[in-house]
Amino acid sequence: MKLYIDSTKLKLERIETVVQLRKKNRNEMIDKIRNIDSTFDDNGEIDMAVTSNASLSPELIKGLWNPDINVVKRKVFMLRKLLCVENPPIEDAINANILPRLNELLNCDMEEIRFHIAWILTNIACGFDEHIGAIVNSNCLDSLIKILKSQQDSQRVLKQTVWTLSNIAGENVRYRNLLINYDIITSLISLVDKTTTHIDVKIQAIWCLSNMCRRKDSPTPIKEIKQILNLAAKLIYSDNEHILRNSLWILAYICDGPCERMTLVLESGILDRLIEIVLHPNQELINPALRTIGNILAGSEKQTQLAIDASVLPVLINIAGAKHISKFIRKEAFWALSNIAAGNPSQIKQLIDDGGLKVVKSVFEEDNMQLQKEGLWSLCNMLGNAEGTYDIAESIVSQGLLECMIRLLKKNDFKIVDKTLDCLYKIFNLGEEKQPNFFTYAFEELDGMDVLFELQYKQSDVLFKKSQRIIINFFHSDDDTSD
Repeated sequence: MKLYIDSTKLKLERIETVVQLRKKNRNEMIDKIRNIDSTFDDNGEIDMAVTSNASLSPELIKGLWNPDINVVKRKVFMLRKLLCVENPPIEDAINANILPRLNELLNCDMEEIRFHIAWILTNIACGFDEHIGAIVNSNCLDSLIKILKSQQDSQRVLKQTVWTLSNIAGENVRYRNLLINYDIITSLISLVDKTTTHIDVKIQAIWCLSNMCRRKDSPTPIKEIKQILNLAAKLIYSDNEHILRNSLWILAYICDGPCERMTLVLESGILDRLIEIVLHPNQELINPALRTIGNILAGSEKQTQLAIDASVLPVLINIAGAKHISKFIRKEAFWALSNIAAGNPSQIKQLIDDGGLKVVKSVFEEDNMQLQKEGLWSLCNMLGNAEGTYDIAESIVSQGLLECMIRLLKKNDFKIVDKTLDCLYKIFNLGEEKQPNFFTYAFEELDGMDVLFELQYKQSDVLFKKSQRIIINFFHSDDDTSD
């Protein structure tokens, strides 16, 4: 049975709460992409064999072994179309044991056949682990590596080959490491550096390199990271936005790992360029640039300070508060700010001095619960710091955040109310350093107690216990208790 308490009720033992610091938690860039085309053939004629029955026919399979190379070309083209439809029959293709034959044809003299097969392998590699395993076991991967390393094939075959390798690298650590052992990184960098390489091939190669940098749980070896970083540090000055975007994702993934990798990025001298890109009108560029900066800010105190010294704070605050910018980008900016808020007291003070609390207050006054949650994370990180000070709490209260938090307690959203209660507990706890507790007094003056009492009757046991804990520890009377 719950024991409901008002301001005159039972005093219980004070319990501290620990606010978890959110350092990094965002969706990743898509790691594997199918190459989809229309259902029209190269002559613009609709391929009825594909559109009317998207299944792998015995005639198609048999045709791959036809002695007439033109028949083979037609069947390979049809197979490519078949694997471009929604829910392609990848399993059927593998079970039909056609991969060894595709590997043979991948080494034939007809460029068009090689192109279609590389495309087929791209879409098979977009499947599951076992599908990629079939590519490896059939020696198709060896043939793809051979095409990449020779760099003598047509640009469209090279592009499709690299696309397949990108999908393989994006599957898991095991396949990424397998490709590292093949030393494809050197070949990819060479392909990008070549002046004769078509721009589309370069873009694909850079995306493949970004996939080689992923997997924070099992980081890419530092030797390979240095190779890729040297290239990316040059490419982020490119005028081509596709090259720029993929290069930025390389940096974001490199920084999403051990601090030594962030140090390498900082030593490359590109921080000012990253901040410049954050101001770019193209939000597809802003996103990875913000992610990279946010990851740097999630590093050591020294790394965080280097970013602050580069004047990143005003830029992040402006983005976080800009209503004309997409919610997703603003969330990224708030996430980066929350990493500063998890820093030392000096860094938190600089965040406050530069207007960090003002932007949090402004988003609390918006009707956007996602951004309100982001603002709460920043406050919780400021207050949750082991060295959280009275001055930090005083700044929060004096800038009108208490009134905003009382309104947030009325939201019908568990996460918002839960995190608001965490913030209030820390504020009131810091207020105990000086008596009387000015923060609890200000809360009562704003009629916050009425809202707090109501939370005891919520269905959530978590909210019940947290609201009760605040009442008991900061608004109790030693004399009166009641059931």
